[in-house]
Amino acid sequence: MSSGQDFQDARGRRVGLREFRAEDRGLLLAMYRTFDPEQRAQGIPPGHPLRLREWVDLLTGEGINVLAWCGGRVVGHAVLVPDGTGAHELAVFVHQEFQGAGIGTHLVRALLELGRKRGVQAAGKFAVVYCRIRSWVRM
Repeated sequence: MSSGQDFQDARGRRVGLREFRAEDRGLLLAMYRTFDPEQRAQGIPPGHPLRLREWVDLLTGEGINVLAWCGGRVVGHAVLVPDGTGAHELAVFVHQEFQGAGIGTHLVRALLELGRKRGVQAAGKFAVVYCRIRSWVRM
């Protein structure tokens, strides 16, 4: 993934994509703290503050992470997490205020590109944990 990929979403907002950095942790947590409980799937993101911090630390410590930014805040997060079998789980979260504008699609593309550069094989190796994208990405 090239650093600082920018695009205009379907609502005309300027959105940037980049790999997660340690200094992004607070803003990533802020996005998840305001995540609509109705948008949670399979108990993620966790609602409890301590579990949320532990979960974010696990994902950002073990996984390959890409963030979407708009107006100085994190508005989306995509991650590939190794599952211990050589495969990876792919999870995508887009804040409810930014859903339906193509951000999830851009996140997945950028994440898969970064994953390939890190040696993750895409063919049949992903279990999609959570994905709120209206149309599937064709690779």
